[in-house]
Amino acid sequence: FILGSSIIPASIDDESASTSACDAACMATPWLASIGFTVMFGALFCKTYRVNYLFRDMTRRRVTLKAKDVMAPMLALLSCNVAVLISWTAVSPLVWEREV
Repeated sequence: FILGSSIIPASIDDESASTSACDAACMATPWLASIGFTVMFGALFCKTYRVNYLFRDMTRRRVTLKAKDVMAPMLALLSCNVAVLISWTAVSPLVWEREV
């Protein structure tokens, strides 16, 4: 849902919003797309990690795997992603520009 919602800010132009709102919409698009992809990929990665962890144990004994153990890789990916996006937004944010 987050990844798909990145198309909404891409539809904003200067006829319907101010220039500062267009600048914010330009910068919101990579935020939504990047965070959405990371959440989607992280969820799939965590599910694969959980299945791999459970089937890797060849003794077939009961294994306890807590949610926080599975969520750690996803939170690490999300933290790295947010750090890059914050630095990008702080150093060189995208600005809206009309080309004819």
